[in-house]
Amino acid sequence: MNEKEKKRINGTEELTTVTKTYDLVRELTARVAKFPRDFRFLLGDRILVNVYQLLDLLIEAKYTKQKAGLLHRSNLCLEQMRFQVRLSTVFQRQNTRREMN
Repeated sequence: MNEKEKKRINGTEELTTVTKTYDLVRELTARVAKFPRDFRFLLGDRILVNVYQLLDLLIEAKYTKQKAGLLHRSNLCLEQMRFQVRLSTVFQRQNTRREMN
């Protein structure tokens, strides 16, 4: 996505946070698609649920005056996703080691 598209989606200025989260959704969706099947349907699905929920919460916070609760929930969602991504890298390394032996 080029800079002009990032700044204007559907004719409105987008917040940098929303744009970066949108990019994260695209990146994680592509990466999860490459997970081995045993990780893709459990851990991969959880990662994608959290990243899409994060995007939804940030968009909702953009249009409301009561941002604190939504931003707290988005922070929790981000923290959960961070641990899930860390787990996926550990599992993939272990899987690669097994295949090499």
